[in-house]
Amino acid sequence: MLYQKMGYNQLNLNKMTTEELKKHKEIMESMYKKNSVKPGDKNYKYDVQKNFKPSAQNQWDMDDEEDYDIV
Repeated sequence: MLYQKMGYNQLNLNKMTTEELKKHKEIMESMYKKNSVKPGDKNYKYDVQKNFKPSAQNQWDMDDEEDYDIV
């Protein structure tokens, strides 16, 4: 994928110059426009819902009672 080639996993966009950031934003915008599907497009589907199965469990997506204030 293009975002992997651009190294978003290694880059810190907050530390880029204005010119570098502008270039990355232009690339992201063009990727968005290329992949967006609008009403009237041949492959447009209304209200698509998908279930994703993670390959590994992450700490941040586990429900834990101590994360909630029970009153």
